[in-house]
Amino acid sequence: MAFSRRQSLQPEAFDVRDQLLGMRSFLDRALRADIRLEFDLEPDLWPAMADPVQFELAVLNLATNARDAIPADGRVVIGASNIERRGEGGLHGAFVRVWVQDDGRGIAPEALNRVFEPFFTTKGLGRGTGLGLSQVYGFCQQSGGGATVESVLDRGATVALLLPRAEAALAAGEDDRRPAVVDGDGARILLVEDDPVVAPVVMAALEDLGYRVLRATSGEEALRCLEGGEEVDLLFSDVVMPGSVDGIALARTVRLRLPALAVVLTTGYSEDHIGLEGVPVLSKPYQIEALTKIFQEELARRKWPNGR
Repeated sequence: MAFSRRQSLQPEAFDVRDQLLGMRSFLDRALRADIRLEFDLEPDLWPAMADPVQFELAVLNLATNARDAIPADGRVVIGASNIERRGEGGLHGAFVRVWVQDDGRGIAPEALNRVFEPFFTTKGLGRGTGLGLSQVYGFCQQSGGGATVESVLDRGATVALLLPRAEAALAAGEDDRRPAVVDGDGARILLVEDDPVVAPVVMAALEDLGYRVLRATSGEEALRCLEGGEEVDLLFSDVVMPGSVDGIALARTVRLRLPALAVVLTTGYSEDHIGLEGVPVLSKPYQIEALTKIFQEELARRKWPNGR
């Protein structure tokens, strides 16, 4: 996420309504069965100018926080509207406001001014790193916008993203220029990702494209899966992982033990691009189209190592 200033964003104009409604399957996975999800989207929403991948991660992050704030039988509402700012919060101009509201425990008044601070968390010990909202705030700021939070204790909270309006409307024929939809054709992917927000987004996107996805949360867990005989066509791992086996060590081990297995790595840190010879490294943030393109290339290369 954008909390790390070393990560570059890829802003583009996108349709906020389409983006949010397209996240429905991701959001349903993130929320519990006893939480009702609703949308409140203003008609004629302006297009926003931001990185759409990071936008989805930010919304999912907020939805996950909302879920954790609801003890049982609650509601999460995701809304969007057009607003003008004339200096409030240091912002001037036209913005799209996207908000996530819950009816959970709420945030204590003394904590409201600190929720966007790195490592500050209102969750119990071991239930949160305190990086989620600071990452969301960093993404909004780097996009030229901001973020706000409102809450009443025991009545819930609302966290809003303010993203700049795209100067030009989306072109009518934009959909025609999008890459052709990839068919994963049932290829089995082992996703190694410890981030509980990122993982379900990637899994749902890949499954929607026809891949079968198994997830491991660490390098050690991934090796156990592979050594246990789990059938996998491609290993996709973050470089930075918890534990003693990071993505580079995992790729090296797999290359020695399972040389026929395709391997793709990803990282948000440029110094890790050294990688391994012959192992592609995808920079974060990435578009799902770029990811599936590399998957197709690596799967084909493993199937036909000397060409057809």
